[in-house]
Amino acid sequence: MPKANKVGKSRINAKSDKPNDSSKTTDDVPTLISKTQQLSRGQKKKLAKRQQYEARMKMVNNSLLLQSHRSKKKSDCLLSGLSSALPSVPS
Repeated sequence: MPKANKVGKSRINAKSDKPNDSSKTTDDVPTLISKTQQLSRGQKKKLAKRQQYEARMKMVNNSLLLQSHRSKKKSDCLLSGLSSALPSVPS
């Protein structure tokens, strides 16, 4: 025996099959529920964990980028110091 489909899916499909009424104004259109309100509790939890992971990875990438920038800046300073010292050496 096949599983019964959820009622919500059939209602959504029925709404999408209706032709759009161009006579409606923006005041007649109800405000849409944001995606987070439509998610189940488990989906919200998964989304929150994903956002935390992405924030953590962004922080790590930024710190690595900053570290490489500092080391590059330091090596540039050393090279400029060496290049300024070389011409003063008598040959």
